[in-house]
Amino acid sequence: MGLHGAPVCRGKGKGMLNLKKQSTGPSKPAGKEVFAGRDGWGPLWRKSMRRALAVGLLLSLSGMLVLGWWAGRLGVEREVAEILSHARIAAGMMNEDMLGQGAYAPPGDARREYLEGWLRRINLNLKGRPFVRLWVPAGQAMKQYALGDLNRPDTPEIQSSIQTAMQTGKERLEWRQADDRQDFALTILVPVKWQATGRPMAVLEIGVSKAQLDERRLQYQNWGWIVAAAGGLMASLLLVGIFYRKQVRQNLQQLNAVLEQEHQGLQRADANVRKLSRALENCPVAVIITDAQGCIEYVNPKFEELTGYTASEAVGQNPRILKSGLMSPEVYKELWDSLVTRGYWVGEMLNRRKDGTLYWEEAHISSLKNTQGQVTNYVAAMEDITERKRAQEELQAAKSAAEEAAKAKSEFLANMSHEIRTPMNGVIGLTTLLEHTALTPEQRDLVASIRASGEALVMLINDILDYSKIEAGRLELHPEDFNLNDCIREVLQALSPRAAQKELNLAAIVDPGVPVWVRGDALRLRQVLLNLMGNAIKFTTHGEVLMRISLGNPEARRGEPTTEGVVLHLSVKDTGPGIPPEHLKKLFQKFSQGDSSVTRRHGGTGLGLAISKRLTEMMGGRIWVESQVNEGSTFHFTVRFEQALTHPPEESEPSRLEGRSVVLLSGNYTNRVTLEMAAKELGIQLQKAASVDRLWRILQSGPAPDLIILEVHQSLQTFAELVRELHHSLPGTRLAALTYREKDIKEIQPLGLPLGAFQFLSRRRGGGGGRRAA
Repeated sequence: MGLHGAPVCRGKGKGMLNLKKQSTGPSKPAGKEVFAGRDGWGPLWRKSMRRALAVGLLLSLSGMLVLGWWAGRLGVEREVAEILSHARIAAGMMNEDMLGQGAYAPPGDARREYLEGWLRRINLNLKGRPFVRLWVPAGQAMKQYALGDLNRPDTPEIQSSIQTAMQTGKERLEWRQADDRQDFALTILVPVKWQATGRPMAVLEIGVSKAQLDERRLQYQNWGWIVAAAGGLMASLLLVGIFYRKQVRQNLQQLNAVLEQEHQGLQRADANVRKLSRALENCPVAVIITDAQGCIEYVNPKFEELTGYTASEAVGQNPRILKSGLMSPEVYKELWDSLVTRGYWVGEMLNRRKDGTLYWEEAHISSLKNTQGQVTNYVAAMEDITERKRAQEELQAAKSAAEEAAKAKSEFLANMSHEIRTPMNGVIGLTTLLEHTALTPEQRDLVASIRASGEALVMLINDILDYSKIEAGRLELHPEDFNLNDCIREVLQALSPRAAQKELNLAAIVDPGVPVWVRGDALRLRQVLLNLMGNAIKFTTHGEVLMRISLGNPEARRGEPTTEGVVLHLSVKDTGPGIPPEHLKKLFQKFSQGDSSVTRRHGGTGLGLAISKRLTEMMGGRIWVESQVNEGSTFHFTVRFEQALTHPPEESEPSRLEGRSVVLLSGNYTNRVTLEMAAKELGIQLQKAASVDRLWRILQSGPAPDLIILEVHQSLQTFAELVRELHHSLPGTRLAALTYREKDIKEIQPLGLPLGAFQFLSRRRGGGGGRRAA
């Protein structure tokens, strides 16, 4: 355990692990906490009151509007009904003698006095509010009787209404718009009838002003508003109870749901605590829990097994009881710094058991914090790694021994390289000399087989020795000024026979701007190119192998000065079967080939690409591959050279080639591009034809060329016929045959044509390869 730097514990614990969450304040009943946290009884009552008052206010306002309108209308109707009731009673009490006509008519003064008294009684019964007058027939017209101070002008409209009431004998209510409060808004006409006949004998007119109607309407409206307000208040009180009861029921349901959730949560927590307790008891590693001061509060059974201390002996103690005294103080300082800054520490410690034996442990220590961010406990999980440490030490010792043996082997092979190569070179040299002696055909074949096997063995030995030198750190680069064109030409010349045997087109293209002379290790560059080009020829059955050289740094490509020297980008492209993606990652590993069947078919040590990778890295570059199955592969690599310090002067161009015209017949695009580049640098006017028809069109469209180069890409019979036609049509033009197959050379010789062979064709004037080819 790593808490050896903790403060000294004060007293001993009780040896029990409390896995419950510590409380930071006084406990409260869960249900009350939840209920009070949501609303509480006071807020619940206020909430219900607000809702009830809002609804009651809405009902009151609606009731006041409706009841006020209805009560006002009722008041007007009651006012009219009362007036009609008094008018009918008064009409029934009329003294018929006072309304007699002709011989039965009473004296004028008596009639007037009686009728005015009768009208005064009616006006008194109606509290003097309406206007009252009586209309009595007087010949063809109607005569009015009214109180002296209540007379109003007579109009034709009034006369017409009175006549209608007299004729029909029916009561009439005439409403009109009153612009002033004292104007009459209602006129009531009540016929006064003879009791014997029921015929009208007079008409009682009662005029009701707008102010009288408004007063009665307002009186009833006030009562309607009072009733509506009282109803709204009663509804509010009733709704308070309803809402409060409903809210209480909802809150109780929510409270029950919360309590149920808490109960389930407590059950789950209790189950988790039990599972955690069982997990700690059965944990395969030792577990210690301490308080913030580092005093042990809990240990599991694995701790007892690992350290020899029982739980009762360990609880209350400091983990320093396990300290071996063999660890550096810096380890404990790093432990506490990590706990303070990151909250955890992981490391290995050497501790001591109760019986004094030492053991190694891997400890994972972390701090536990409360909601305030204060450390409350430390938890440590410790695994016994004593056997693992012992196995690691043995493995490290074995690894060191193996590395020493490998180094000794590499040094031995590097030292023995000369002694191994010397006898093999002697064997190859003597077999070469033996081939030039008088031998029988059978002996010559045997000697050739011996020489070929010796050369293959030398190549294998060279790969093994070179890689051994690289592994031993004995391989050094030897930079010197060299001609890049000559280096590439030598590679092509060395591989041309192998390419010709498989009828493969072998070519190289150098981009403009690539310097001819550079300073570097030409031998190692040649070795990488031979490896890549040789592999391409080995795995390609038809088509071509093309090398391309360009500048790898953008500044040099743009012709700008650079401090990086010369970075060359070289690529080797073939038309072989390609490499599956799953084999690409193994290509540059030592003693490895992309496909194990390759070794059986083609042989090899599997060191060529590994050596090429190490050599390109030593020359400041890198190597990679791009490949598509059934489309071929392209190997790229870069190298970093310096500018050449000195180099021989460039040769002058032969003046006899300037301005010469040449026509090329070739169906191979690479051939056409390569020869075109050589022709440009030599000042030759080159025209290209990919077919025989195109060749004849070129020849017929201009003067005869100085030279026609014919690639042998069709049957020899067809080729011979074409040669004879050209000799006949252009007797002064020279013809040349271009081929890379030995059998074609032997069969074309009878035609009497000069032969051309593929070799490096430079685009620079200093290369020389293009001039020799031309």
